[in-house]
Amino acid sequence: MEELESWAISGEQEAQESLAELYAEPGPLRDPSKAYFWFHIAFSFKGNGYSTEFRNKEKSPLYCGPVGDFRNEAQVCELVDELGLAQIQLIDQEARAWLQAFQDSLDVQS
Repeated sequence: MEELESWAISGEQEAQESLAELYAEPGPLRDPSKAYFWFHIAFSFKGNGYSTEFRNKEKSPLYCGPVGDFRNEAQVCELVDELGLAQIQLIDQEARAWLQAFQDSLDVQS
């Protein structure tokens, strides 16, 4: 687990997605907040038209983003429902800060 987390922190998209899936699955490692955080990071790197911007099209407590929003993916959608909109917005802020720090570290290395 530590090695997987190390790879995820180093920017390996597959490790980030694997870590998110591990935290999302039922069992002793389950942590919905960490799962959502790593899905946000993984989909940020993934590209393929995925958006991580929070754009809820509903007025209800359920999230409904536009086509391409990573929160519409089945496993992530379940986490959104479990955590609630307020919590995912806080995690989104943490993920954006992590992504900015990661990008800044790459800029320094260049």
